[in-house]
Amino acid sequence: MKNISLLTELLEKMEVVELSHKLEEHMPIWPTHSRFYKTLWHSYLHGDAATDYQLLINEHHGTHIDSPAHFMKDGEAHVWIDEIPLKNFWGPCVVIDASFIGANGTLTDQHVKDWEEKNGDICKNDIVLVSFGWAKFWKKRPDSYQFTHDWPGIGASAAQYLVEKKIKMLGVDTLAADGYGIEGDPAHHILLSKKIPIIENLNNLDLIPLRGYFMAHPLPITKGSASPVRAIAFIER
Repeated sequence: MKNISLLTELLEKMEVVELSHKLEEHMPIWPTHSRFYKTLWHSYLHGDAATDYQLLINEHHGTHIDSPAHFMKDGEAHVWIDEIPLKNFWGPCVVIDASFIGANGTLTDQHVKDWEEKNGDICKNDIVLVSFGWAKFWKKRPDSYQFTHDWPGIGASAAQYLVEKKIKMLGVDTLAADGYGIEGDPAHHILLSKKIPIIENLNNLDLIPLRGYFMAHPLPITKGSASPVRAIAFIER
Protein backbone atom coordinates (compact mmCIF):
# COMPACT_ATOMS: atom_id res chain seq x y z
CA MET A 1 0.00 0.00 0.00
CA LYS A 2 2.87 2.37 0.74
CA ASN A 3 4.19 2.11 -2.81
CA ILE A 4 0.71 2.55 -4.30
CA SER A 5 0.17 5.67 -2.19
CA LEU A 6 3.54 7.04 -3.27
CA LEU A 7 2.78 6.35 -6.95
CA THR A 8 -0.63 8.01 -6.63
CA GLU A 9 0.93 11.06 -5.01
CA LEU A 10 3.57 11.35 -7.73
CA LEU A 11 1.08 10.96 -10.59
CA GLU A 12 -1.20 13.62 -9.14
CA LYS A 13 1.69 16.06 -9.26
CA MET A 14 2.31 15.42 -12.96
CA GLU A 15 0.68 16.97 -16.01
CA VAL A 16 -0.78 14.53 -18.55
CA VAL A 17 -0.30 15.29 -22.25
CA GLU A 18 -2.56 13.71 -24.89
CA LEU A 19 -0.44 12.26 -27.69
CA SER A 20 -3.09 10.54 -29.83
CA HIS A 21 -5.18 11.84 -32.69
CA LYS A 22 -8.93 11.30 -32.53
CA LEU A 23 -10.33 8.32 -34.40
CA GLU A 24 -12.87 9.80 -36.78
CA GLU A 25 -14.16 9.30 -40.28
CA HIS A 26 -12.11 10.90 -43.07
CA MET A 27 -8.95 11.11 -40.95
CA PRO A 28 -5.62 10.61 -42.76
CA ILE A 29 -4.80 6.95 -43.52
CA TRP A 30 -2.25 4.95 -45.46
CA PRO A 31 -3.49 5.21 -49.08
CA THR A 32 -4.04 1.45 -49.57
CA HIS A 33 -5.66 0.81 -46.17
CA SER A 34 -9.38 0.47 -45.56
CA ARG A 35 -11.11 3.58 -44.28
CA PHE A 36 -12.43 4.12 -40.76
CA TYR A 37 -16.21 3.98 -40.40
CA LYS A 38 -18.40 4.64 -37.36
CA THR A 39 -22.01 3.50 -37.87
CA LEU A 40 -24.90 4.00 -35.51
CA TRP A 41 -26.22 0.59 -34.39
CA HIS A 42 -28.65 1.33 -31.54
CA SER A 43 -29.98 4.66 -30.34
CA TYR A 44 -32.31 5.75 -27.58
CA LEU A 45 -33.38 8.47 -30.04
CA HIS A 46 -34.82 5.64 -32.17
CA GLY A 47 -36.52 3.79 -29.32
CA ASP A 48 -33.61 1.56 -28.19
CA ALA A 49 -32.65 1.25 -24.54
CA ALA A 50 -29.13 2.59 -25.15
CA THR A 51 -26.85 4.01 -27.85
CA ASP A 52 -23.90 2.22 -29.45
CA TYR A 53 -21.93 2.32 -32.68
CA GLN A 54 -20.22 -0.27 -34.84
CA LEU A 55 -16.65 0.54 -35.84
CA LEU A 56 -14.86 -0.57 -38.99
CA ILE A 57 -11.19 -0.01 -38.25
CA ASN A 58 -7.78 -1.01 -39.58
CA GLU A 59 -5.06 -2.00 -37.12
CA HIS A 60 -2.96 0.88 -38.47
CA HIS A 61 -5.55 3.63 -38.19
CA GLY A 62 -4.82 6.73 -36.15
CA THR A 63 -2.08 6.73 -33.53
CA HIS A 64 -0.96 3.11 -33.44
CA ILE A 65 1.86 0.73 -32.54
CA ASP A 66 3.40 -1.58 -35.15
CA SER A 67 4.30 -5.04 -33.88
CA PRO A 68 7.52 -6.72 -35.09
CA ALA A 69 5.42 -9.28 -37.01
CA HIS A 70 4.11 -6.43 -39.17
CA PHE A 71 7.30 -6.87 -41.22
CA MET A 72 9.12 -9.84 -39.68
CA LYS A 73 7.53 -12.92 -41.25
CA ASP A 74 9.53 -15.52 -39.31
CA GLY A 75 12.29 -15.99 -36.75
CA GLU A 76 12.63 -14.70 -33.21
CA ALA A 77 11.25 -11.28 -34.14
CA HIS A 78 7.98 -12.72 -35.49
CA VAL A 79 6.03 -11.30 -32.53
CA TRP A 80 2.41 -10.13 -32.76
CA ILE A 81 1.00 -7.17 -30.82
CA ASP A 82 -0.70 -9.38 -28.22
CA GLU A 83 2.58 -11.20 -27.56
CA ILE A 84 4.58 -8.12 -26.55
CA PRO A 85 4.96 -7.82 -22.73
CA LEU A 86 2.83 -4.99 -21.33
CA LYS A 87 5.83 -3.44 -19.58
CA ASN A 88 7.29 -2.67 -23.02
CA PHE A 89 4.63 -0.03 -23.59
CA TRP A 90 5.63 2.42 -20.87
CA GLY A 91 8.81 4.04 -19.65
CA PRO A 92 10.93 7.21 -19.63
CA CYS A 93 10.89 9.05 -22.93
CA VAL A 94 13.02 11.60 -24.72
CA VAL A 95 11.74 13.91 -27.45
CA ILE A 96 14.05 14.77 -30.33
CA ASP A 97 13.03 17.95 -32.11
CA ALA A 98 13.60 17.18 -35.81
CA SER A 99 11.23 19.83 -37.16
CA PHE A 100 14.16 21.46 -38.97
CA ILE A 101 14.43 18.49 -41.34
CA GLY A 102 11.35 19.27 -43.39
CA ALA A 103 9.52 17.46 -46.18
CA ASN A 104 11.20 14.36 -47.62
CA GLY A 105 14.09 14.78 -45.18
CA THR A 106 15.89 12.05 -43.26
CA LEU A 107 16.93 11.85 -39.61
CA THR A 108 20.49 10.48 -39.51
CA ASP A 109 22.63 9.05 -36.76
CA GLN A 110 24.59 12.31 -36.70
CA HIS A 111 21.41 14.25 -35.99
CA VAL A 112 20.76 11.99 -32.99
CA LYS A 113 24.35 12.31 -31.76
CA ASP A 114 24.17 16.09 -32.09
CA TRP A 115 20.99 16.04 -30.01
CA GLU A 116 22.71 13.93 -27.33
CA GLU A 117 25.69 16.28 -27.28
CA LYS A 118 23.35 19.15 -26.43
CA ASN A 119 20.73 17.39 -24.27
CA GLY A 120 22.32 14.31 -22.71
CA ASP A 121 22.59 10.66 -23.64
CA ILE A 122 19.74 8.46 -24.72
CA CYS A 123 19.73 5.59 -22.21
CA LYS A 124 18.93 1.89 -22.41
CA ASN A 125 15.14 1.30 -22.36
CA ASP A 126 14.33 4.90 -23.19
CA ILE A 127 11.36 5.47 -25.48
CA VAL A 128 12.53 7.81 -28.23
CA LEU A 129 9.91 10.13 -29.75
CA VAL A 130 10.89 12.09 -32.85
CA SER A 131 8.98 15.30 -33.50
CA PHE A 132 9.16 16.22 -37.18
CA GLY A 133 6.48 18.87 -36.64
CA TRP A 134 4.26 16.90 -39.03
CA ALA A 135 1.21 16.59 -36.77
CA LYS A 136 0.17 20.11 -37.72
CA PHE A 137 -0.76 18.75 -41.15
CA TRP A 138 -3.19 16.16 -39.70
CA LYS A 139 -6.50 17.11 -41.32
CA LYS A 140 -9.54 15.20 -42.51
CA ARG A 141 -10.22 14.54 -46.17
CA PRO A 142 -10.25 16.36 -48.53
CA ASP A 143 -7.48 18.31 -46.75
CA SER A 144 -5.31 15.34 -45.75
CA TYR A 145 -3.00 15.37 -48.78
CA GLN A 146 -0.10 17.17 -47.12
CA PHE A 147 0.00 14.79 -44.16
CA THR A 148 -0.06 11.72 -46.40
CA HIS A 149 2.67 12.86 -48.81
CA ASP A 150 6.34 13.91 -48.61
CA TRP A 151 6.71 13.30 -44.87
CA PRO A 152 10.26 13.03 -43.42
CA GLY A 153 11.47 9.85 -41.75
CA ILE A 154 14.01 7.89 -39.76
CA GLY A 155 17.08 6.99 -41.81
CA ALA A 156 18.80 3.61 -41.67
CA SER A 157 21.81 5.05 -39.84
CA ALA A 158 19.61 6.63 -37.15
CA ALA A 159 17.59 3.43 -36.73
CA GLN A 160 20.75 1.35 -36.36
CA TYR A 161 22.21 3.80 -33.85
CA LEU A 162 19.03 3.67 -31.75
CA VAL A 163 19.15 -0.14 -31.84
CA GLU A 164 22.70 0.05 -30.50
CA LYS A 165 21.45 2.36 -27.73
CA LYS A 166 18.98 -0.43 -26.79
CA ILE A 167 15.90 1.78 -26.80
CA LYS A 168 12.52 0.32 -25.84
CA MET A 169 10.33 1.92 -28.53
CA LEU A 170 10.49 4.54 -31.28
CA GLY A 171 7.70 7.00 -31.98
CA VAL A 172 7.10 9.53 -34.78
CA ASP A 173 4.44 12.12 -35.60
CA THR A 174 4.33 11.07 -39.26
CA LEU A 175 2.30 8.51 -41.20
CA ALA A 176 5.24 6.08 -41.06
CA ALA A 177 8.68 5.83 -39.49
CA ASP A 178 10.30 5.52 -42.92
CA GLY A 179 10.13 8.65 -45.01
CA TYR A 180 7.75 9.09 -47.93
CA GLY A 181 8.73 7.01 -50.94
CA ILE A 182 11.74 5.36 -49.27
CA GLU A 183 12.17 1.91 -50.80
CA GLY A 184 12.66 -1.15 -48.62
CA ASP A 185 11.39 0.42 -45.36
CA PRO A 186 14.84 0.26 -43.72
CA ALA A 187 13.81 1.84 -40.40
CA HIS A 188 10.98 -0.66 -39.99
CA HIS A 189 13.21 -3.63 -40.77
CA ILE A 190 16.10 -2.48 -38.56
CA LEU A 191 13.94 -1.68 -35.52
CA LEU A 192 11.33 -4.43 -35.77
CA SER A 193 13.99 -7.08 -36.41
CA LYS A 194 15.25 -6.27 -32.90
CA LYS A 195 11.68 -6.40 -31.51
CA ILE A 196 11.53 -2.64 -31.00
CA PRO A 197 7.92 -1.54 -31.63
CA ILE A 198 7.20 1.59 -33.66
CA ILE A 199 4.56 4.18 -32.78
CA GLU A 200 3.23 6.25 -35.68
CA ASN A 201 0.88 9.25 -36.04
CA LEU A 202 1.70 10.75 -32.65
CA ASN A 203 0.36 14.18 -31.74
CA ASN A 204 1.38 17.10 -29.51
CA LEU A 205 5.04 16.10 -29.18
CA ASP A 206 5.87 19.80 -29.07
CA LEU A 207 4.10 19.97 -25.68
CA ILE A 208 6.59 17.61 -24.06
CA PRO A 209 9.90 19.00 -22.76
CA LEU A 210 13.06 17.05 -23.45
CA ARG A 211 12.08 14.21 -21.16
CA GLY A 212 8.94 12.70 -19.68
CA TYR A 213 7.24 9.38 -18.97
CA PHE A 214 5.34 7.71 -21.81
CA MET A 215 2.46 5.21 -21.88
CA ALA A 216 0.54 3.72 -24.83
CA HIS A 217 -1.35 0.45 -24.51
CA PRO A 218 -2.48 -1.54 -27.55
CA LEU A 219 -5.61 -3.65 -27.75
CA PRO A 220 -4.88 -7.37 -27.19
CA ILE A 221 -5.61 -8.31 -30.81
CA THR A 222 -4.79 -11.96 -31.43
CA LYS A 223 -1.99 -12.06 -34.01
CA GLY A 224 -2.33 -8.30 -34.49
CA SER A 225 0.15 -6.62 -36.81
CA ALA A 226 -0.57 -3.37 -34.98
CA SER A 227 -3.13 -1.68 -32.76
CA PRO A 228 -4.55 1.81 -32.30
CA VAL A 229 -3.50 3.23 -28.92
CA ARG A 230 -4.28 6.05 -26.52
CA ALA A 231 -0.82 7.50 -26.00
CA ILE A 232 -0.04 9.87 -23.14
CA ALA A 233 2.98 11.39 -21.47
CA PHE A 234 3.47 12.48 -17.88
CA ILE A 235 5.56 15.64 -17.52
CA GLU A 236 6.60 17.90 -14.66
CA ARG A 237 4.14 20.70 -13.97
